[in-house]
Amino acid sequence: MTKTLYFLLILIPFIGFGQDESFAGTYERHVETPEGSILHYTLELTTDGSFTFHFYRNVNTAPKEENYYGRGRWQVDDYKTISFYQDSERDFNEKHTKKFTGGKARSNRKSPRYKGPREETETLRLFGGDIIEQGLELTKVSE
Repeated sequence: MTKTLYFLLILIPFIGFGQDESFAGTYERHVETPEGSILHYTLELTTDGSFTFHFYRNVNTAPKEENYYGRGRWQVDDYKTISFYQDSERDFNEKHTKKFTGGKARSNRKSPRYKGPREETETLRLFGGDIIEQGLELTKVSE
């Protein structure tokens, strides 16, 4: 009995520190300008705590097409803010060059207490660090 009690007392502090899987999914934003340029942002947050980012730009001037990639780890803090981290040895190479370290994201979602008929899409607003565009809002497209 006392062994079980000690085990539970040791286990309880770790219960709240798991990754919040409700944020995991794919977030996108697609923009077409009146001049015909295309901007496409994709951020994928996986349940294992890693993320990948892809930014595609096709403009009417040279260079015509550009792709930027980033990857690393993400974590949710006590205030439901997502923080991004990158390891310089593991997360950067010739392809993955975008810096996210120090960057954060805030989720905009419907309150779980709201039971009304209004449908709201979940979004992430990126800010802080070297994020590609401060205040960029991405819409969740899949779990």
